[in-house]
Amino acid sequence: MSYLYDYGHDPYAAYAASSAALDSSPDGPLEEAKSPVIGIELGELSKAYPENLLDHPGQLEDRLGPHELLIQRDPQGRIRAFERTPRGTLRELKVVSSYWFAWLAFHPDTQLYQPSP
Repeated sequence: MSYLYDYGHDPYAAYAASSAALDSSPDGPLEEAKSPVIGIELGELSKAYPENLLDHPGQLEDRLGPHELLIQRDPQGRIRAFERTPRGTLRELKVVSSYWFAWLAFHPDTQLYQPSP
């Protein structure tokens, strides 16, 4: 049995472009529940980074517990995250692209990155 699927088609494109609000938006510091975030998990710790904070290309440095992080958007637009090891090398981390409401639902104790003023 074979299946036909158009992998070049984003099934959520209309949803992402819609200005319609969710029926119930979660409490949180982002203005809109549908704001796109990049999520990172390290053990029991999790943190979300609003995508709009990363210029194209750009990067930011942050901490998650004892971990020193580097989050960057490369020239192709891909967002990548790294942990700086005690030896000074970078270890690539898994990142999850999500809407804020979805990340928060699965990570209720998450931190949200807030840029320094």
